[in-house]
Amino acid sequence: MITIGIDIGSRTSKAVLLRDGRIIADTICESEIKMSNRGQHVLEELLKKAGLNRGQIDYIVATGYGRITLPFADQTVTEITCHAKGIHTLCPTVRTVIDIGGQDSKVIRVNSAGEIVDFAMNDRCAAGTGKFLEVTSKVMGLTLEDFSRLYFKSAEPCKISSMCTVFAESEIISLQAEGVKDEDIAAGLILATARRVANMAKSHSVEPDIAFTGGVAKNRGICAALESEVGRSFLKFKYDPQLIGAYGAALIASEQAGQKKDIVPAGKKKDLDTITELDMLLKKRPGEIEKLRESGVKIVGYFCGYVPVEIIMAAGMVPVRLIRGGDVEVSSIGNRYLTSSACPFACACVGNKQKKGDFYFESVDIVADAPSCLQMKRVLEIWEKYFSTRIIHIGFSRKYYTKEGLDYFIKSIYNFKAELEDISGSKIEPENIRKAVAVTNEIRGLERLLYEKIKDSGISWYELIKFINAGNVLDKTVYLDLLKKLAGEIESRPKAGPPKLRILITGGMLAPGDEKLLKIMRSLKVDFVMDELCSGSRLTFVDIKEPTIENIAHSYLKNVPCGSLPYHDFKSDPRIFHLDKLLSEYNINGILYYTLRFCDAYSFKFNEMKNHAKKKGVPILHLHSDYSGADTGQIKTRIEAFIETILNSKKGDKNEAF
Repeated sequence: MITIGIDIGSRTSKAVLLRDGRIIADTICESEIKMSNRGQHVLEELLKKAGLNRGQIDYIVATGYGRITLPFADQTVTEITCHAKGIHTLCPTVRTVIDIGGQDSKVIRVNSAGEIVDFAMNDRCAAGTGKFLEVTSKVMGLTLEDFSRLYFKSAEPCKISSMCTVFAESEIISLQAEGVKDEDIAAGLILATARRVANMAKSHSVEPDIAFTGGVAKNRGICAALESEVGRSFLKFKYDPQLIGAYGAALIASEQAGQKKDIVPAGKKKDLDTITELDMLLKKRPGEIEKLRESGVKIVGYFCGYVPVEIIMAAGMVPVRLIRGGDVEVSSIGNRYLTSSACPFACACVGNKQKKGDFYFESVDIVADAPSCLQMKRVLEIWEKYFSTRIIHIGFSRKYYTKEGLDYFIKSIYNFKAELEDISGSKIEPENIRKAVAVTNEIRGLERLLYEKIKDSGISWYELIKFINAGNVLDKTVYLDLLKKLAGEIESRPKAGPPKLRILITGGMLAPGDEKLLKIMRSLKVDFVMDELCSGSRLTFVDIKEPTIENIAHSYLKNVPCGSLPYHDFKSDPRIFHLDKLLSEYNINGILYYTLRFCDAYSFKFNEMKNHAKKKGVPILHLHSDYSGADTGQIKTRIEAFIETILNSKKGDKNEAF
């Protein structure tokens, strides 16, 4: 059997050919500018070296930065999985792999069977990668070899204050102008790079033996510096470290030959008729709202899920949830009012109001909110000050879990009711509250039922979340009727059986319009089976037992809490109890924890969540991003590796958290 592994990196392309598992030929080519040409070029070079033709090859696996550009590959696998496979085959005692390539750096932990139990990648910055070393050495007028040699000549490495490639160039020029020796500058840059990678490694519990792979592993200076920073020597092996990814890909090709199958099988379902009706209703809704406003009906916008929409409905007003993200331009407009380190969603909530163009942000007459997030509290202040929007502030205690916190919230809801009565000029009758509660309770009950239908693939999460988002703006009675039709349609829809990969998504705000993560998941043919998000299932668990102000306030406050709220004891956090219930009911075998940059509350809580998931034996992957597309490739690689690890783990093995 003859198989090939091809690793298309950002700087070089590598290929390894195996015959019955033994290395017959390998090659390394400098990457051409045009990505689509690299795979064909390195394949031709490899076949020429081996004296074979394309027809003699049984299976090809592509990996690396440009793996998807190889149309002739039988399968694509992430470089994380390939490096783990390659190094484990060469050195079975290795438990930690540090891989530094031209585009990124990775730390991979493997168990005794060679399975990945944990991994980390650098963020989208070039710091800690071969690119950083290449650029900075060129600024100094040195080859990478000379740059490396200077490390060993330095007696006093200088401190590099910036790991940004652009700023580092300016810093090098300044240091040279001050007369600092080249060897001290080079050593400082190498140590800064090593320290960044070592810190990432240490945060993921480095275990010996340790192997250093990737093209940068050939740099003796960075190798020595990294060993010093990690505090351990690296295991030496005879094969070229730059070829480990391609070698691992070739090994996987040997295992997969003749099996040609997708990583995650996906069945095709008939499109839902109610989706078409939903699209029509959404198209008509702005016109309906305009007519309501002309007749004197007030449109009340809200951001946070702690606003009791039943009171708004009982006042004869229209509740509209203002929840939209994903647009870099809109978010940057919001930065003018907030700061450059503010949450992209919070910025979008301001930017959508300033830019205009989003009907719902423009049409609201009043904004009512009980923000659990402190950044969203600032958004309300900006709307009130700069856009002259009437804001109804609903008091919300940070000690929401105490009796005093509940009493305060109940009083706030009474005040909210009184303020709406003052605006409308009429009293909110108990009967109107009863009717509103009856509608919202039925809506949430149906939404919970529909989430249950994901378990046997009666409906996909992508389909259902479209309805959940639409419910934020549609007339509630119209939306309820549509949900009833949807439930009936699903009953007659052929079932595809339980999903083979059961991923739950949780974390901070995943707003409508923030499509990056969802597009990546669709491209990988992977669907979620459940979410624990305030923009998804969380509000469906509000269940109002009696239509009174006290019960309404209690139901909202005692629902699954927002992660931005403090909780004095993690072990008794009701959000964790709720998550555990979902893990069990949906038989979850992987968690994606999604946070936006500068969402400190959710990011801060990840380590607790990671440790908890580890105890439960469920892998968890933290994805920290924003609304730009700069990190799309890296996020896709991390998710692919996460999925590969789950699918390749042996049945019954206890997975560790990522």
